[in-house]
Amino acid sequence: MIELIHKIFSELKFQLKKIVLCFVLFFTPFLTLADDTEIGDIIEQMIQILNIIVIPLLLVIATLVFIWGVIQYIIAGTSEQRKKEGQNLIKWGLIGLLVIVAMWGFVKIIGTTFEVPSGQGEGTIPEGPSF
Repeated sequence: MIELIHKIFSELKFQLKKIVLCFVLFFTPFLTLADDTEIGDIIEQMIQILNIIVIPLLLVIATLVFIWGVIQYIIAGTSEQRKKEGQNLIKWGLIGLLVIVAMWGFVKIIGTTFEVPSGQGEGTIPEGPSF
């Protein structure tokens, strides 16, 4: 059990490194072109890109992985290996959804910290889910 947990965390650590590298490479042009703009403007642009493109795309992918896992589990029948594959997809889909919701919260915290207006107009952070 401990080996499985260690394997999962080492895999997540590797994936996180790739995500951070992609994030840095994607946002580097914003920093190099920011000759007379303030850091708040750059962060506002990053938050807009995250909210408009990245987070919804990741939400769709995680939801599709979860749904595909449920379908795989249902059609597996008596095959234990296929059921296990379906369970893995369900698990990773839920983990992905939780990470995305946490990311959305992180974006909201950053936006609040740098006083980026919240709402539905241009240059604002979408409200996100409310409970």
